[in-house]
Amino acid sequence: MGRITRLDNRLNEHLGHNAIQKTIIKAGGLRIPHWYTSGNVLLFVEKGQAFFTLMDDEGKVYRTLIEPGDVVTIPCGFFHSFLNTTTEDLVMYEMFYHAELAQEMNLINGVQHFSPHIMQGATGLPLSTIEKINQKKSSIYIDKF
Repeated sequence: MGRITRLDNRLNEHLGHNAIQKTIIKAGGLRIPHWYTSGNVLLFVEKGQAFFTLMDDEGKVYRTLIEPGDVVTIPCGFFHSFLNTTTEDLVMYEMFYHAELAQEMNLINGVQHFSPHIMQGATGLPLSTIEKINQKKSSIYIDKF
């Protein structure tokens, strides 16, 4: 459904703390909801159109269409995703500062950062279900919608 390519100081030492990430999402592809743990992100749309969703740290949700030439600032820790709404590839670039500290978090690996008992209390799910979630390894970044 697409691919993500990142250029950082492991490949080019002149980038220092910065990184550039190219994301290509095929038609009908969804960049799964995620957030980054360090630094704001600057997103530039080169090609295509996407339905962009962002949730701030107070739970307010913003939704908009983004298209070529649009630049979006995504604050550190804000939950966001984008869905390709066209029949062509969606091509975007993300610029990161302090990329060496940034980790991408999604719902599965986010849950895995808390103890099973805390998650059981917060969600009301049985402990056995929480333990099953904790066994999953989340490696999907782009999925079919």
